[in-house]
Amino acid sequence: MYVLSGQSESSDHSESQYACKTFISFPDYECIGKDILPSDTTCPPVQVKEIKKNTTIKMTFNLQNEALPFVLFGVERIKDYFTRALIVSPLEDITCIEGQTAVFTCEFRKTNMKVKWFKDSLPLNDTGDNITIESKDKVHVLIVRNTKKGDIGRYSICINKESSLAQLKVRGVELTVEEVNYLRLVHLMLRIATPAVRAVFDTEFDPSKLRSGQIFKRTDIEKLVKHKHLTEKDGDLVLPVTRKPKPSSQNFDVKLMITLIRNFTEMEIVDVLPKSSNNSKGADLSRLKFYRNLIVHNDGSFSKDDFTSYWNNICKAVVRLSIKDINQEEAPVQTPRGEHDPLAKAILDSVAKDNEEGRNSIKQPITKEELLYLRIVHLLHREACPAVRVKFDVLFPPFSLKQILLTKVQILSKQKGKKISHGQWDLIFPKTGIPLSRNFSLQLMTTCIWYASDREKITMEEWQAIQELEKYIYKVAQNKGFLHMSVINKYWDEISKRILLIGGENFTRSTTYLAFNTEQNTISDSTASLC
Repeated sequence: MYVLSGQSESSDHSESQYACKTFISFPDYECIGKDILPSDTTCPPVQVKEIKKNTTIKMTFNLQNEALPFVLFGVERIKDYFTRALIVSPLEDITCIEGQTAVFTCEFRKTNMKVKWFKDSLPLNDTGDNITIESKDKVHVLIVRNTKKGDIGRYSICINKESSLAQLKVRGVELTVEEVNYLRLVHLMLRIATPAVRAVFDTEFDPSKLRSGQIFKRTDIEKLVKHKHLTEKDGDLVLPVTRKPKPSSQNFDVKLMITLIRNFTEMEIVDVLPKSSNNSKGADLSRLKFYRNLIVHNDGSFSKDDFTSYWNNICKAVVRLSIKDINQEEAPVQTPRGEHDPLAKAILDSVAKDNEEGRNSIKQPITKEELLYLRIVHLLHREACPAVRVKFDVLFPPFSLKQILLTKVQILSKQKGKKISHGQWDLIFPKTGIPLSRNFSLQLMTTCIWYASDREKITMEEWQAIQELEKYIYKVAQNKGFLHMSVINKYWDEISKRILLIGGENFTRSTTYLAFNTEQNTISDSTASLC
């Protein structure tokens, strides 16, 4: 029997340390100060060296001087365990359109907790027509289907003396100011900022040499594609496999042009928003790149303050880039009145208020073709994404979403940098809390459905409809910002049918409202046939 000792029989402290090291080795072990939290320490396994036979090592401790810090840390650990909050991911406020589904999700520290749900302090259960309460392991979910104005209120989940509260807001199908703000920024970026970037691009790269393929080497472009700076389609636009069509900046979007300027010129372009004092050409291109990403990855609405800030900064950058015509690439058509079209009226009323709001305004004439384009953009953001989310929540129940995704982490990781961006990866596997489907874009939901869902629970017709909606997202995003009447009816009819197929009848009223346009009855008739 061997007994380890922190002190030798000798009173000399250095000799006692030497005696310990003679018989046992504690790699990476060291004393911990009282100001260091136990959670910040890591204890590797102890490696005990062979001890000679017939050797006795005594182990004694001075409790006050040596063991007390460890006892205190043990007490703190126990205290922390019992006093730590039970709720890990609290409820979040939800705003939805009447008829759509609201999902409240809460994660607890312990499994199988018995909780109570309340609405405006009144107990809730899942016996109601549109209320469902579910739970699994640590996640608890309250689902409000086919929402109506009567569902507006404060919802809370409680256990013991701890609770989490969130607000449910249900609005009608009418356009909001925030949605109009988003559509105006989309138009500003496509029809006004893009020509400004194109003017810089054409200055840096001679258009005639670009058409003849004398500027970019195929190996350089392929390297950018390989490292995910460009898509394969972008590579084909810059250096097409065939001679037709010839490369032209008129077919390049903001992202593609700025990427090429960044990699093939001395201009410094960064991924973050530059300081306001930096007004260089590279800084202004960086600003447009930054705001372009904010707009593309937005859920379809911007607050008044954000809109005003983004609008002013984009306009200032465009003016400083000093292009001759900062309005539109084509000769502007007379701005439509649109008194009977809710979308047109809302946008034009917002344009008229620019001077009142004190915005640094560039004139923003909006043609009928541009309004038709914004109508399709709005339909995809407001209706297509929520419709796909309805099916997504069936394939990935909110209380199981985290667990299902974790079981598919290796499969999904192969798509990181390809179909899943780094920002989207953080949404799927957040560092804290749980993933919420309402934060997923249509493209991200489609990727998860393909790679991580049980596809036996989705019909081929539904899957094809989701794929078609994703294609329209890309098709519309790559548009120059206007659609002619010859294609608008086809777009609207095909998108609306797929929305109703996936989302159900609850989306009928909203899509019909968006299609209402007395000046173009064909659109209304197209949607009315689906009701």
